[in-house]
Amino acid sequence: MTKEIWVQFKDMESYRENEVKLCTLLRETPGECTAFVYIKDIKNVRELHTYSFDEKQIELLNDTFGEENVRYQEREIKKEIKWNRPTEVPKIKQLLPCMHDMYAVMRDDDGYSYKCKVLMYALCNDGEIYPLYFDHELGISPLDEAVYDVCGYELEGGEVYSPEGGKPDEQQ
Repeated sequence: MTKEIWVQFKDMESYRENEVKLCTLLRETPGECTAFVYIKDIKNVRELHTYSFDEKQIELLNDTFGEENVRYQEREIKKEIKWNRPTEVPKIKQLLPCMHDMYAVMRDDDGYSYKCKVLMYALCNDGEIYPLYFDHELGISPLDEAVYDVCGYELEGGEVYSPEGGKPDEQQ
């Protein structure tokens, strides 16, 4: 939940006239609210990043700028989830052998990580190559587990690859 205090000005000129007064009030009453300025005639919003405000002191702003020009609100922050893996399991076009010691790093429900030996690669219809590993319960991993459940890949020498791709030195 984010807390916001909004102060509205009718135009840019009235904002410039009152900017020092507003910044002084905000500086004297710091708090948890993010401060925003709305300029009505040009429909411009400006977040005052260096200032915060204590919502208990809202009467100071009401008295200075008018109750109709000051608004306090709480709202939920919407986070956009970016999913960079496929949303459906791709189809295997060709199986390729794995010629080196590579391990899929898995994480179970309790947060423990374990490694499974990569046996082969699946070249799929989405143009990606997914390592298929040996699972002690299932044998060779189903493709959906190789796509969604692996949190990284490790070569025997210790190099770590992420399922999101890229060179090891570019990954975190």
